[in-house]
Amino acid sequence: MRLPSGLTYLSILLHVTEALYSGKYCPSACDLVLNYATFNDTEPWLSKRVRSCRSELRVTSVYLCFAEYCKDDGEREKWIEEQRPWCDEHAGVTLPAYHDVVDSWTPERRAALKRLSADEAQEWPTLDEVVVPEAHFFDRAYTTMVLASRLSNILG
Repeated sequence: MRLPSGLTYLSILLHVTEALYSGKYCPSACDLVLNYATFNDTEPWLSKRVRSCRSELRVTSVYLCFAEYCKDDGEREKWIEEQRPWCDEHAGVTLPAYHDVVDSWTPERRAALKRLSADEAQEWPTLDEVVVPEAHFFDRAYTTMVLASRLSNILG
């Protein structure tokens, strides 16, 4: 049996890392990994859920995570629409439209963003900037959510 060359492995790896994730778990995985961070542009005495609606840094981070990792399959907009009523009623803010946030970020600005790693997330950091999860960290969250859902379906 012939093994693929190093160049073939690199090509396969690059293809996999450029692939976008689909389905309802992609936006939820962005939300999950960014829940490890506290963004300091809101009042610390507010509940975490209210802060997640009111923090422009967090909302921007979540939306840019969607842009980086999630397919344009309608799920990211659906996630925003599902969160919007709670944010309106309990946090007193309306979540912005996806494109209103994402379209203001050039590819160069996105590429320059800090990447949140799993190791850093385990320290529950307080951040004063927009971040995007590292690919490996995001993949772990997405895979965990998909597998948990499948296991739940199997166990009934």
